[in-house]
Amino acid sequence: MSSPKIISGKAYRRVLVPGVFLAVVIFLLVVALVLIVEQNSLRQNILFYISVAGSSYGLLVALFRYPTWENESWVHVVLVGISLGIFASLVPDYIFFTIYILYVLNMISAVLSFSVVQIHTMVAIAFLFHLYGYAQLNKLADLRDWLFLLSLPSLSLVVAEIVHRLQKTINDNFMQIEMINKISRKLSSSLDENEVHTWFKEAIQNVFDADTYYLALVNGDYLDLGLFYDDGKYYHAVHLPLEGTLGGWTIKNQQTLFLNDLRVEPQLDGVKTRLVGKEKASLSWLGVPFQTEHVTGLTGIASYDPLAFTQRDVELLESLTQQAALALNNARQHKLVVKQTRIDSLTQVYNHGYFLERLSEDIFMAQADNVPLSIIMLDVDFFKKYNDMYGHLVGDEVLMLMVKTIKRFIKERDSIGRWGGEEFVISLPKTSLEEAKLVAKRIQETLETMHVSVLTHRDIPVPTVSQGIAEYPREADKLFELVDLADQRLYIAKERGRNQIEP
Repeated sequence: MSSPKIISGKAYRRVLVPGVFLAVVIFLLVVALVLIVEQNSLRQNILFYISVAGSSYGLLVALFRYPTWENESWVHVVLVGISLGIFASLVPDYIFFTIYILYVLNMISAVLSFSVVQIHTMVAIAFLFHLYGYAQLNKLADLRDWLFLLSLPSLSLVVAEIVHRLQKTINDNFMQIEMINKISRKLSSSLDENEVHTWFKEAIQNVFDADTYYLALVNGDYLDLGLFYDDGKYYHAVHLPLEGTLGGWTIKNQQTLFLNDLRVEPQLDGVKTRLVGKEKASLSWLGVPFQTEHVTGLTGIASYDPLAFTQRDVELLESLTQQAALALNNARQHKLVVKQTRIDSLTQVYNHGYFLERLSEDIFMAQADNVPLSIIMLDVDFFKKYNDMYGHLVGDEVLMLMVKTIKRFIKERDSIGRWGGEEFVISLPKTSLEEAKLVAKRIQETLETMHVSVLTHRDIPVPTVSQGIAEYPREADKLFELVDLADQRLYIAKERGRNQIEP
């Protein structure tokens, strides 16, 4: 059995357009013939049936040609307008309700197919022909006929406007759902928090009519607003207290808070509204909390106008928040996994491989900024004997204590890595050799006065360290030459009796 043949849109149009013009020609010929006929009743009957056929045809064509005609659309507008007008003027009283049905159906189909100008033109043509027909039939003296005459265009325009608004609402909702789905797909594949902020921002801008929006994460007793937009401006490093705020209440109770008219202070225990961003109070506020394994926070939108949001907005923001929360959780989890591959499990400093990457980046920046960079390579003296005497548990405690000591004397931009065993390397960007010596000296002096207590061992002195220092680019202008120079100087320090700094 052969499958049914599907007619393409272009082929359908090639068949339909000639048909439309043929129908118009036939219509005009019939009208001409009618004008020749002397009997008024016969003329009216012929016109009546032609108008029924024309308006019915218009309804079918408009529906089957959805969503739009092209050049031939005006032919349809004129044809249907004339047909409706003639039909309205000739319809018998006992079936007058049929004209309302035809008008309503044609307006519904017209909204789906034509522009507002074309719809108004169709109604105007129908009204003019209806008015002319009533004038020919001497019906304009009756108030009832005037009411009928005026009710048809009024009803048509009202129906067209209602259908247009419904269509717009449906299209808007569809676009919103499509946008949410699009953003959700992007969020699900993102492992970067900045990307999550970007996609969240795009969704808010396209879906909600909000003057303010933000995505905040809990950090201790505060909310960190990683993304905060207010009235055309982005703000950075905004922190809000959890206690006494709408966001704090939302997170504490883990439920959506929808305040659509803040002209009245919300009746929430211990909560006061406060200004954040511009000195202008929001009068509508919507916050949705989220809590996952790695992140807790909320998303919020606000407007300077009261009653700005609907229950539909609540549902959309809840859906978007769920996707953003999952993406942020995945990003944090990925970050933790990546961090674990870069961190020494015992001392929690960079491992050998990743420290080399960091040092390479530091050298690149030093070269770009034309500033010095120094490294310190240090090794615990006689660490094997220390382990043998007190045990590996004490040795591990000493290594962690030494790392804590080093961190006391280096800046946030500096980095420390475990080179292997009891040997460590410190990268000191924007630091000269002389300045690096001061850091090494402080580490040495601090360790000499420290003691460690583990299990049955009390007040055990921490072993001393030997340190070698080298400066980029004055002494070595390549990464491995710099590391090799610091390593050579470390062994010189050991040969000089240990607990030394070289040079």
